Amino acid sequence: ALERTLFEYDMSLPGVVVAPQLGGMTVGAAVVTSAHGSSLVGPAGIASFLQSALLVDGTGDVHALDAPGDLLEGSLGMLGVVTEVTLYVQRKKKMAVRLLQSEDFDLVADLRDIIDNSEALALDVTWNPTAGMYQARVWHETDAASVGDARNVVLQPPADWLEQLGERVHHDQLDVHDRLGHMCEVIGEMSHFPYFEHSPDQQPDETTPPDTAIGWINHMASASCASAAAPTPGSAASKSGLPAPAPPCLLGSAKWTPYELAIPSQDFSSWLADARAVLRHARGCPPFVLTFRFVGESDAPLALSSGRQVVAIELSTLSSGQPGAEVLPLKFARLHEELLQV
Repeated sequence: ALERTLFEYDMSLPGVVVAPQLGGMTVGAAVVTSAHGSSLVGPAGIASFLQSALLVDGTGDVHALDAPGDLLEGSLGMLGVVTEVTLYVQRKKKMAVRLLQSEDFDLVADLRDIIDNSEALALDVTWNPTAGMYQARVWHETDAASVGDARNVVLQPPADWLEQLGERVHHDQLDVHDRLGHMCEVIGEMSHFPYFEHSPDQQPDETTPPDTAIGWINHMASASCASAAAPTPGSAASKSGLPAPAPPCLLGSAKWTPYELAIPSQDFSSWLADARAVLRHARGCPPFVLTFRFVGESDAPLALSSGRQVVAIELSTLSSGQPGAEVLPLKFARLHEELLQV
């Protein structure tokens, strides 16, 4: 709602923002509940853009909070009701996202080349060491008159394939017995998202994992569940007075859990080597991928060797959300623990 309203007035939030998934929340609700996303990625929530707020306490007194400070970063629900907020915004900008996908033989060198030879405002990378592939998204500001009007298109996966997920993947326990990446291939096929695969020219050997389709996993966390449909007259749900069950959705059949790490950018190369060593013997499609972003602690430009910068690393695990299912398959639990300790 906030994004649509700002666009109507040719405005947007400043900077490159990975907005938290606030759904239908109002600005006031987002402030009061301190709803936020990952602070490693960028501005974590609406409070990051607040200049002032009006708060009515339990006695009816109105308080003007003109210096937001740390107070507005937390939850104000216990103090009163936020009735008005002032946000810092700017004229809207158009962003272009260039998608790069390649084998990871020279991952660090490739990223240095992107950073040094582009005017990127932001860079995020999803890396699957087992598949030996990475996908980079390079964010640029572009001319407002350029073609394309999609908003947050990368966060809007199609919905029609979600209903088939339980039957194709989880009901037949592909997620439990998946050793060759079939679960990833099936979901990639159903979602029609781009996927990572080995180059046809590459000669496989005993160290080469099978072809793996995992591009869809980038979109999993933001896939939304359809609301329950109204019960039809005469149906069992209608007679019982209960709402009709909602159709199956991705987040109802799978669990997506992020673990956030942060390292100085000068240690990034050695961290990559350690992570690669941990996953060297993993086969197929492990139920986790690594996403890292270059986050400036100030206005420093993107770099791989800046002491003023950290690399935000998000290790995300994928497991069945079915009742009684393991949180993480045992065969990957040890690898998961090692990655968290790297």
